[in-house]
Amino acid sequence: MHQALEQHYKKYQLEKASFLNHLDSLTQDQLEFKPAPEEWSLLELANHLYKVEQLTHASVLKGISRKEMLSNGGLGAWMRYKLVALVLAFNKKIKAPVAALLPDKNLTWIGLKQDWLTMSQRWHQTLDTFPPELINKGIFKHPLAGLFTIQQALLFMRDHMMHHQAQVIRLQKQYKKVVSAG
Repeated sequence: MHQALEQHYKKYQLEKASFLNHLDSLTQDQLEFKPAPEEWSLLELANHLYKVEQLTHASVLKGISRKEMLSNGGLGAWMRYKLVALVLAFNKKIKAPVAALLPDKNLTWIGLKQDWLTMSQRWHQTLDTFPPELINKGIFKHPLAGLFTIQQALLFMRDHMMHHQAQVIRLQKQYKKVVSAG
């Protein structure tokens, strides 16, 4: 694996492992708790994060298959990524940009966790064989911001997961408040 990719991938995987371990420590009631019908539970949030990773991977694979058509990421990709990172850093609620990122129904934590671990293996395999000549090409198409390089795609997934950490904390506080009230 290219050194720059390995560094970003490892940071993301550490963040994800921490998140998965945290969810493993929770009860089914905690995972499924929704403070309001229109809000997501922790399980639905985890499904959303998994889908972001899954669709990012699919976009990268599509980019690899169309490598002759890719352009350099350059300053434009850097600026688009930085804008997305800045928006995510504000910890404000952001509507999922495409319906494919909305949580599924009838989720199980065990099934979702297994799917996510399998996705990690797919990412590792993709990054191990990632063509070095594509490192600086716009290979991942963000649904709102456009093309990012592979490094920016990995950074985006980590930024996105960290963006949702405040939501995790808020949901857990709300759950404790409801349980203690009653």
